[in-house]
Amino acid sequence: MSSSSRELRHSLKETLRVLVLDLWCYIPYYDKYFCESLREVGVDACLAATSYYLDPTYFQRQKIRNRPGLLDLVAKLRLRHQTVRRILMLIECCLNMLALTIHLVVDPPEILHVQWIPLAKKFPFDLWFMKFAKSRGVKVAYTVHNILPHDTGQRFKDTYRRVYRQADALICHTGEAKDRLLGEFALDPSRIWVITHGPLFHDVTLLSIEESRARLGLCKDTSIVLMQGMLKPYKGVGFLLEAWREVLSLGPAVQLVIAGPAEKEYEADIRAKVSALGLQDSVRLELRFIANEELSLYYQAADIIVYPYQSITTSGALMTGLVYDRPIVATDLPAFREVLEGHRNSTFVKYGDATALSATLIRLIRNPPERVPLSAGDLQRRCQDSWAAIALRTRDCYMTLLGRELSVKGLQSGTAEQVRIAAETSA
Repeated sequence: MSSSSRELRHSLKETLRVLVLDLWCYIPYYDKYFCESLREVGVDACLAATSYYLDPTYFQRQKIRNRPGLLDLVAKLRLRHQTVRRILMLIECCLNMLALTIHLVVDPPEILHVQWIPLAKKFPFDLWFMKFAKSRGVKVAYTVHNILPHDTGQRFKDTYRRVYRQADALICHTGEAKDRLLGEFALDPSRIWVITHGPLFHDVTLLSIEESRARLGLCKDTSIVLMQGMLKPYKGVGFLLEAWREVLSLGPAVQLVIAGPAEKEYEADIRAKVSALGLQDSVRLELRFIANEELSLYYQAADIIVYPYQSITTSGALMTGLVYDRPIVATDLPAFREVLEGHRNSTFVKYGDATALSATLIRLIRNPPERVPLSAGDLQRRCQDSWAAIALRTRDCYMTLLGRELSVKGLQSGTAEQVRIAAETSA
């Protein structure tokens, strides 16, 4: 056994107590894999999140205990009226934050790891909570999933500048995000850690393309192009639909599937666009929440996955798509380029260039690249190793904040041996 491995095994015996904060449960899938991986490396990660309003039983099915503080009721009511639901979620969130404030007094964790701050755009409660945690001697880490809220321009830059300056450590998923933090917010580079975003839904049952299409009612002889995710204007649905008109020159044996929920007004815009362009027969709209078990079927049924975004900091949808080893077409954004570097089946187009996007899709449909998808076993091992490395790197961030020795000095990613030791140590 190497000296670094012995050091890792010894270090992992020290348990760290971390409160992972995502009170509105914006990123339940990331929360699940993140907390599970931390527990494998000796981090007692307590998830402070309500149930996911689109899938209230998700954490229960995944055997993840979420403890928001006091209340976890609104998501379980399954309210359809968006305004009423958000008002009740705001009240619930404030009561939970009050309960967590008391928790910080009575039994404070060593680290508060903030994943999402839902109130920052309108109320300073999240910032006050971070400040109070620091006053109790708790170190604060903050994951920068988005540099600024999407579709808001620079309106909240001053708000997030205060948030970023309050955190003891900022975690980005890409070097491009770190560069933006340095350039736009003039932050101390020693406080910024780059830790990749892990794959999502790699542990579901993998089926053949034929069986996946049969379950979804998709034609087995059609070339399927998939766009999936929470649908918002910045993700470029309109741009994709404009390009799809040209793809139809290939004839009827092509279909675009757009799958994911959208707010009612934007859903109406998408449907109107499809109708106006005369694409009803070639575009299948699944504008609804899709549980992760069914979601995997769409990726397994697809021939090509497309990400026509106008802007992005981090994309959970991309980290899902990478799992399935399909050709990917993405807009030429720095965040996409960094993540897709080395991915043998990725192609980039300029956002707004519908001609280039359609030509790329046509080329890939006519000449499917030769590929040998990973076996289910290889896929799961690769993804598990990725999350183990993320957990080790995150643990080192915590140890640095607490002034303790790192798991492995200078660790950038977990080796196979380090991953194995982490699992043995936690057993």
